[in-house]
Amino acid sequence: MKSIIVAVDYYSNLNKLNNLIEELIELNKACDIETMYQLIQKLPQPNSTSYIGKGKLGELLHIIEQEAIDVVVFNEELTPTQMKYLSTVIPCEISDRTGIILKIFEERAKTREAKLQVEVATLHYLLPRLVGGNAEKIGQLGGSGFRGSGEKQIELDRRKIRDRIARINRELEESGSKRKVQKNKRYRSEIPIVALVGYTNSGKSTIMNHYMANKDTKKVFEEDMLFASLQTSTRLVELEDNVKFLLIDTVGFVQDLPKHLFKAFRSTLEEIVEASLLLQVVDSSNQLCEDQIEVTNSILKELKADHIPMIYVYNKVDLNKYGLIRLRQPNIFISAKNNINMDILTKRIVDELSKNDSYQKIKIPYEKIEDFIKISRQLRILSTKYLDDGVYSEVICPINKLYFIQEYILVN
Repeated sequence: MKSIIVAVDYYSNLNKLNNLIEELIELNKACDIETMYQLIQKLPQPNSTSYIGKGKLGELLHIIEQEAIDVVVFNEELTPTQMKYLSTVIPCEISDRTGIILKIFEERAKTREAKLQVEVATLHYLLPRLVGGNAEKIGQLGGSGFRGSGEKQIELDRRKIRDRIARINRELEESGSKRKVQKNKRYRSEIPIVALVGYTNSGKSTIMNHYMANKDTKKVFEEDMLFASLQTSTRLVELEDNVKFLLIDTVGFVQDLPKHLFKAFRSTLEEIVEASLLLQVVDSSNQLCEDQIEVTNSILKELKADHIPMIYVYNKVDLNKYGLIRLRQPNIFISAKNNINMDILTKRIVDELSKNDSYQKIKIPYEKIEDFIKISRQLRILSTKYLDDGVYSEVICPINKLYFIQEYILVN
């Protein structure tokens, strides 16, 4: 499909508009839409009815006719009024940034929960846009054949959509309850959680798969595209010396993420709040990475996860495009794809997770040797000596597991 991007330049910082357009081009590409032209008009603010002025609208119509454009993609989310008017004058498909993102999510969602979350977000987006050219689209996405031209029929369609949203929300609540049970099991296991966060296509899934390389565990999907993976994945990472942590790969962020979509996926993103450590993965080869960091940090703040210790992981250093980056601290440079500095990243993770661990000397009598076996499977054993009256060990123990060895601790 051939498209033209339409944008209004009312930003005080021109780079912001350029960044948004570049990102929209990539979003189009993810939908197999080729961006042929960009039509930009400088205005104090978008026109409340037609988004752009009448002169630019005429220019747009001329390009559509001359170049056989299939779809016009507007840089911002159109209001219902704008969508209704433009659908009457533009002789081809109309979409906007939100519509494109929703389309990507709809195509990529794999799990039942993800599909439901995308559907409810799409229905919320399309509900006020039911009149006009989107009525048929709502019928396709809503699954109930929403059609009709009269006011009475539209109200009926709207009620069907609201009922569908209510049914989906109930099912999502049940799914959320199951997730809470799983979460509680993780808490009881007392295994720390490390969450991969960051902009879409920054390399989070590649890092996840690096830690799964020598395991039979199913890998997460990774691809050089925006929103390659849309569901939160959790894997157990087991290192030497009984070091274990749960690694969570979260949905990637994006500028101007549709509010309904963010709300729908908030339940899965809430696992971030329970993490002991955040790894913000940054695409160091992307010239917009500073803006992407700001977007990620603002979302973490909205999730109330901005207090959690975080390491900035500058990925894709193999592309050698990170020379002008303004570094955030603490940081590390890696290439997950080419295994550059991944051992250092692992050490940083272990150091961060164990910084509050306690060094202890313990002695366990031989009649309780089974306890020593259990301890050796749970804690980092630095040294072991077999004495006449028991087993002497030096161990590193997390604060929350001191009860595990309390009766065997030697008082200095």
